[in-house]
Parts: sequence; C-alpha cells; structure tokens
Amino acid sequence: MKKAILILVCAVFWVQGLYAQNVSVGGSVSSSRSGRSGEYKVKFGGSAKDRRLEIYLDKASLSIEGYNGDELIITTDRAEATPERAKGLKSLYANGTDNTGIGLEVVSEGSTIKVTKVNKRDGDFKIKVPKNVSLLVEEMSFHGGGDFKISDIEGNVEVQSKTADIVVRNLNGSLVAHSTSGSIDVVFGKVNPDKPTSITNISGEVDVTLPSDTKANIKTKSISGDVYTDLDIQTEKKNDEKSKGMTSWKHGSYEAKGTLNGGGVEMRLESISGNVYIRKK
Repeated sequence: MKKAILILVCAVFWVQGLYAQNVSVGGSVSSSRSGRSGEYKVKFGGSAKDRRLEIYLDKASLSIEGYNGDELIITTDRAEATPERAKGLKSLYANGTDNTGIGLEVVSEGSTIKVTKVNKRDGDFKIKVPKNVSLLVEEMSFHGGGDFKISDIEGNVEVQSKTADIVVRNLNGSLVAHSTSGSIDVVFGKVNPDKPTSITNISGEVDVTLPSDTKANIKTKSISGDVYTDLDIQTEKKNDEKSKGMTSWKHGSYEAKGTLNGGGVEMRLESISGNVYIRKK
C-alpha cells in the first residue's frame, strides 16, 4: 500500500514538472486551458530611422502589426513545455538555439533584430513592431504553414514565401513581395514615391489596391491569366464574377506598361499562371 502511494506521489510531481513555467531572457511561457502561451520582448537598439526586423521561418502562421513603440513583442499560443530535467537549459537545433522559450532564436545587432524559427513544430506567432521599421520576412521551406499577414507598417517591406499566402494591409511604404504558390493580396495606405515596388507570383493571384492619387509607371504581366483594373486604362470588358465592374488589359506579348496619374514610381505587378488585379482604393 505504501509503495502504491509513493508511486502515485511521484507521478503527480512528474506531471507538474511537465507543465512547470519556463522563463528565458526577455520571455516567458505559461499554461492555460486553451494551450501554452508564450511572450518574448526586446527593445530595438541604434537609431529609430535605421530599425530593421528580419524574420526567417517555416511551418508557421505569422501576423505582424505596426504600433507606436520601441519594442519587438512576440506572442504565441503554441509554446512547448520544457521537460523538468531540461530546466535552465536552452533547446539546441540545427539552425540555431531557442533563446526565447517559444521556439525562436532572436539576435540583436545594433538597430537590426533577426528572428529565426528553430524548432521543428508548427508555429503561430503574433508580432508587434514599431511602425517605421524596415521589414524582411522569408519562408525557408515548402513544408507549409499558414498566412503571412502584415499591417500598419510605414517602412519598406520585403516578403518571400514558398506556399504561404501574403496579406498586407495599410502599408505606407514600398513592397517587394514574391510567392511560389501562395496568393498575394495588398492594400496600400500610401505608396513610397521614391522606392520601386515589385509584386510577383508564380502560380497564384496578385491583387493590389492603390490610392487613387498614386503616381506610378506600371509594368504588369500574366502568361496564363489576365490583368484587370478599374483605374484609367483603356481595355476590353471582362465578364467573370471576380472582375465584375473592372476592365481587362489585353496584350499579345503577355506584358503591358502604362502610367497612372502621369507616371511616377516604378511598380511591377506580375503572375505567371494567375490573374493580376489592380484596384482603386
């Protein structure tokens, strides 16, 4: 009987160890009924105008929002429990060390912060950054994950995805975005008039909404799709449901060039096997 009680007590302490709180430098992980939540914070160094965030990840959903602050704040509800025996240690992986407690390696170098997903599990991260940050997001493999969502950024943004859909809202800067098989959907708040924008896709659609007063030289292309717009470009009407109320730019060489509001910043909008939509905000 005493032996059975001893085994039961040991089992209880073992289970508690699995769910013990894990705290790393700048971050914490805690349990809840809906899963394990984690948070990591770090301040940007250097000059505010030189702030840059680089994110490298795979098998993950990502949501990035600009705000009025000076910290990088990362949260997740998919943090993994650390075994009791590994308490006080960091997880080591082939592409880095988890120094956050939430499956990421974060390295600060002056005004640049680099974030790399190092663990092998699916991830879902929400990130808040200063609005004026320059941003790079790169999907590192074709293993898949979820969407890349970016909103309220005033700096210049570069996004490269393999399978993730790219969704950008209220961007007040330039954009370089490329996807292999995900869709790209962008709504500009204001286009940077001094830096070119390039949005290209291989097997997905490109959908871009521009402020009506944007001055741009637009180069657009789709090999097996069409290009539609409701801007002031003379074209032939199309009748399919998604392009209702818009017009089609037909071109024998699968490429068209034009100016918007007299011309201005260079904009490249292309898809090899999907349609391109250029909308007026």
